[in-house]
Amino acid sequence: MKEVLVNVIPITWERAELKVVESLNRDCDYGLFQIYGDHYSYGKDCLLYIGRAADQKFCDRLSAQKIEGDFAETTTEPKYIRIGRISISPQEHENTGLNIEKGKLSEYIKIARTILVGTHSPAFNQQVSKESWQLSFGNNKEYLLLNRADRGNILPEISTIRNSYMFYNFGKPLSK
Repeated sequence: MKEVLVNVIPITWERAELKVVESLNRDCDYGLFQIYGDHYSYGKDCLLYIGRAADQKFCDRLSAQKIEGDFAETTTEPKYIRIGRISISPQEHENTGLNIEKGKLSEYIKIARTILVGTHSPAFNQQVSKESWQLSFGNNKEYLLLNRADRGNILPEISTIRNSYMFYNFGKPLSK
C-alpha cells in the first residue's frame, strides 16, 4: 500500500444575484465563482462558467454589467452566480489540523478552479488538457475539494487521485 499526502481544500458556496457581486468587497471576498443561466444546447439553469478571483476581490473581478457583456454575443442568458470561498473555521482547524496559510490562498484558488473545470466542463470554459492537468498536479501532490453548502450543480467531493497514475506500478495504465 502506498501512502499519499492529500491537500484538502474546503469550499463554502452561496448563491447570489448578479447585482450583488459589486458589493463583495470585504477582506474575505476572494475565491471561486460559478455562473448559471440558460444555454441553447445545455438547457435551462445550467452551469455556464467557473472562474476565480484569486488576486483581486470579487467586486473587482466581476460586475453585473461585465457578466452580461461577456455573454452579449451569445444565445446564453446568465441568471445568477454562486460564490465560493475557501473556508476553515477556527474550530475545524483545531479538530482536523486543516489549515491554509494566507500566502497559499491564491495558489489553492487557482488549483481548485483547474480541478472544477477539468471535472465539470462548463459551457464557456476552455477545457483542461491532459498535459495541463499533469503540470498542475505534478510532484505527487494530490488534492481533495470539499464543496459545501449551496454548491449548485457541482459534485460534493472531487479528488485528483481519481485521475492520477500514481497507483499503477508500471507508470501508466494499459491502453487499447
